[in-house]
Amino acid sequence: PKIDKNGLYLTKKLGYIKGSFQCRFAEGRWKNITFRRTATGKWFVKICVEKKDEPKNNNKKIVAIDWNCRDEDFIVRSDGVKTKCPRYLQKSQRQLKHWQKIMSKRYVSSSDVQSSNYEKAKRKVALLHEHVAWQRKDWLHKESRKLCNEFQTVVVEDINLQTMSKMNHGVVIGDQGFGMFREMVAYKGELVKVNPKNTSKTCHTCGFVNPKVKVGINYWKCPICGESHDRDINAALNILSK
Repeated sequence: PKIDKNGLYLTKKLGYIKGSFQCRFAEGRWKNITFRRTATGKWFVKICVEKKDEPKNNNKKIVAIDWNCRDEDFIVRSDGVKTKCPRYLQKSQRQLKHWQKIMSKRYVSSSDVQSSNYEKAKRKVALLHEHVAWQRKDWLHKESRKLCNEFQTVVVEDINLQTMSKMNHGVVIGDQGFGMFREMVAYKGELVKVNPKNTSKTCHTCGFVNPKVKVGINYWKCPICGESHDRDINAALNILSK
C-alpha cells in the first residue's frame, strides 16, 4: 500500500483510489485500512500504522481541571483559568428543529419507500449533525493540545458520564464532549483521575466540608477560616491536592 500523486494504491485488483489524502503518516508498517461511509454519503479511509511512541511533554508541570454543565464555564483550571464551551449543537438547534419538522411532515408511515423530498430533508439533518460533530471535535483537539503543551499531567474527577447523561444532563454532556476531551488528553499527555466526592464543598485552605454548598451556589465563605471561595476554582484546587 502507498499514497502518491495518483491517489491511494492498495492492490492490483483495486488499483488507485482517487481522493483527497492530505494526512501526515508516521514511518512504520501499515497494519490495517478501514473504509467508512457517513450518513451524508462521504467516504473516509482510516489507516492504522505501527509506529514508535511520540515523545510527550515532560516539564513536570501539573494542573487540575473542574468540569461542570454550565455554559459559561466548560472547564476551570486550578490556576484560575476558565474556558467557555462554544456549545455548537445549541447554536444549531433552530436549523435542526426546522428541518426535523419538515422531515417528520414528509414521512409516510404506510410506505416502504419515502419520497425524494423526504430524503432531501433527511440529508439536510444529517449534514447539520455532521457539521456540529466536526466543529466540536476540532475545538476539543485544539483545547486538549494547548493544555498538554503547557502541562505534563492533567488531573480530573473520575465522573461516570454515562450515569450523568441519564440524569437530565445527556444533551449538555453530548454537546460539550467532555468524555472525548478526557480521551484526547489521555493520549496527548498524562491523565490522572481522582475521587470527585466533596470537591466543591471542601475548603482547600483548612479542609472544612461545608454541607450548605449546594448546586447553584457559585461563591461561598468558609465559616471556619473565613476564606472566600469561587466554587469551581476551589474544586479544582481540591482535585489537585487529591
